[in-house]
Amino acid sequence: IITRKRFIPYHTSFMMMTEITDNVGVIGLFPECERSWTGETKNFKPEVLKLLLKKYKIPILPVKIQGSYHAWPRWSKGMRKYRITVEIREPFLPDPKIAPEALEKQIMQRFGEYSVPEKISGKTTDLASGIEKVFYMCPDCRKFNSFRAKKNLIICMKCGLELIITDDLKVNFMRAGNKEILSIGKYYSLIRISPEKFAEEREFTGKCRFCIIGCINIAA
Repeated sequence: IITRKRFIPYHTSFMMMTEITDNVGVIGLFPECERSWTGETKNFKPEVLKLLLKKYKIPILPVKIQGSYHAWPRWSKGMRKYRITVEIREPFLPDPKIAPEALEKQIMQRFGEYSVPEKISGKTTDLASGIEKVFYMCPDCRKFNSFRAKKNLIICMKCGLELIITDDLKVNFMRAGNKEILSIGKYYSLIRISPEKFAEEREFTGKCRFCIIGCINIAA
């Protein structure tokens, strides 16, 4: 295992990978470099794409993994019983002349569509435990850190909004008299706010707004 930590130069990791490939070894890369909070595929890290283009003479073997998020969401306190499938695609050699973004698109096209038709085993009843890490704000009262989870139910302690997590990890709730069913990723998009909007809602001064936005951009 070659570790890679955030905000630390990856020269050591790159040297270790170069040594392995020079000795005709095989390296497995997770191009997102982190587990997803919502189950949606994140953008590949630029340094990974640049590495693949730099080593363009080494074939890329795309491997598609489905079900790992349902089996163990990043926010969950434990694993669930769920089928994980692994599909191996055709290897290909990258074109060193293309941009990193173009290589990412090529790889994603080889993966094809992701489908998660099954449901988590009925033996798992504590579906929502830990999901407050993602659902950090109530969409109705806009209160932060107000949700409490128990089994498959999440309740806002401020306004009483109830969210039900189904066994296929969908979010079920009533809003403005209408029933809504969203994926965790779609719900996260619903509550996610930009630093600018956060500063505006909290009525910070221009000076404070600059500090908050600057810190977040630096850490991104």
